[in-house]
Order: sequence, then C-alpha cells, then structure tokens
Amino acid sequence: MQKAPDLASGGSGYGDMRKNSLYSRMCLASVFGAVMGLSAPNAGSFPGFVNPQDEIEEFDEVQDFGGWAVILLDEVLNVPNRAARDHLLRAGFATGPRILPQLEKALEDDRTAEFAAQLLAFMGNNRALRTLQKLVDDPRDLGLKRFFYGALGEFNTPRTRQTLLDVVGRADDEPDPIVTEMAILALTVLADPSLIPLLGEVRGRTLDPVIRDDIENAIEVIRFRANHLEKMRTEAKGDVTVAQALEAYFIADLGRVEGTEVEGDATDPSSSPLKVEIEDLTFAPNSSRALARVRLSNPAAAAIYELVLQKRGPSWVVASVWMVSLQESERIFQPPSPPPSE
Repeated sequence: MQKAPDLASGGSGYGDMRKNSLYSRMCLASVFGAVMGLSAPNAGSFPGFVNPQDEIEEFDEVQDFGGWAVILLDEVLNVPNRAARDHLLRAGFATGPRILPQLEKALEDDRTAEFAAQLLAFMGNNRALRTLQKLVDDPRDLGLKRFFYGALGEFNTPRTRQTLLDVVGRADDEPDPIVTEMAILALTVLADPSLIPLLGEVRGRTLDPVIRDDIENAIEVIRFRANHLEKMRTEAKGDVTVAQALEAYFIADLGRVEGTEVEGDATDPSSSPLKVEIEDLTFAPNSSRALARVRLSNPAAAAIYELVLQKRGPSWVVASVWMVSLQESERIFQPPSPPPSE
C-alpha cells in the first residue's frame, strides 16, 4: 500500500492529493459532515465566541525545563517509526491540561511547534484555543493557523461561523490550501443549514476550481447531515455512545463508494463495503473528551483519521476531525476488460 503525505504536516505532496478523485470522494465529500448534536447552540466554550462554561482546572505553573526537553521531544517526533509520534500525542491527550504550560513553551520552538499546536487543538479548552488563536498572526512560515481553524468547528456561534466563512472566502489569496480545507471541514462539522446559502455565495466568488468543488461537496453534505441529524434527534432513544457517534459521523457515506452503488438502505452500515473501524481510543483525564483513531476503508483504499469527541450531557458528539493519511490498495476498482478481439 502506498501511503500519502501526512495532511496535517502540509507536506509537498498535498497538491497532488487534492486532485486525486478517490481522495476527493473519501475525504472531502464523504468525510465532511457532523454527528448528532453538533449544531447545539452552546457547543463548547471559548471566550469571544460563546459564553464561558465550566471546564477542567487549568494549571498556570510553568516549570523551568532546559533545552534538553525540546531536544528529547524533537528526537521522538522525528524517528522513522510513526508510532512514536502517535503514542506521544495520545500520552499528551491523556495527561490533559496539566501540560498546557509546557505545550505553550513547545509552541515557541520551531522544532516542536507543530506537535504542540496539534495537541492543543485536540484539547480544545478555553486556554488552548486562546493560545491557538495567536497562531493566526504567527510570523513564522510554519502554517500553524490551520490548527486553530480546524478546532473551531466545536464552537457553534455566529462569530465562529463568520470567521470560518471569511477564511473560505479568502481561498484565492491563501497560499496554504490546507488552511482553507480545514475551515471548510470545520463548517461542515457544525452541520448548520443556515450556512448553505452563505457557502453558495462564497463559492460563486471563488476562482480556485478545487476549492469550488470542495465547497459544493460541503453544501451537499451539510444539507444531508442537517436532515439526518433532525431525524436522529426525533428518533433517538437513550444516550449516544462513542461508537455510535463515530458511526453517525460517517453513516451518510456508507452507501456511497467511488465507482459503486450499494443496494438497500444507504444508512445501514452492514450493507456497505465502506467500513468504519476504531483503531485506538484515548480518554482525557475527566473522561469528557476522547481521541479516536478511525480507519475508513473499502476494497480500494483506506483513509485514517483522528477524531476528537466531546461528551455533552449523557451523549458523545464529534468535535473535530483530522486526516492522517490516505492509502491506496492494489485491489482498486477496475473497469471490465474488453472482450477479446476475434
């Protein structure tokens, strides 16, 4: 299997991935969307975006640690074994807000800034979001503001929606296409039908054909998700588990696969060749947030995602989604062979 460049890192191979039709269907069209409850008006807490709510205790003590700590972190992040970085992310997520001061320090060093920004986006509390917001004007050429916009889908407020719409509206002038993609993804996580006409206006002003397609896909998915989520709220019985929330995130696309049409109920996961598998699940210290590594696959390809979930009341909802990689199998869909010539 051939592994695509890490989307979160903004590698040089991203431009080719954006033009890949399978990637476009599985990542942009298929994965854009939201899980039940994401359009709740008080979803999350971020000063300036929504009214503050209770959250985990924050720790202000910044322990003095020397250059050895950054060197150690940098060495772990750059070993050939990708699992080292993945385990480090999960260890940090499981530790929670206690390491916020250390992450803020790591954000200042170019060698560890990307890792710190990703982990802060996973944590998603007020202090983490305030820190990430400063990256919008970061003078370094590291492309870190994408983590701030990617995390904003957790906060459904007028200011959040307008901020993300403004980012998408500047797509033609944005040198880093991942920034725009993350803003579009965050908007679809909101699953707010009021965004549909606004996104239509932005699409009409956008010149980049890839971004125009992404916006069109987002509009389609928001429309479907809004209807689906309303039905789920009406019919839902009992609490929503982590597994149910993850399945609901992808359920609209379980009956739609590149080059195939699935017969039967499109919302019945058992009837689709597209499978959703939880490869890893890590909980924050107070068990109010979870980090899930999810594999979305069909016989032709597999896409790996990190999804952050938050517990709101008795139920779990998806707060943000981050693509890790796209892998294409040798078992790809092939057109029928032509009959032998006589």
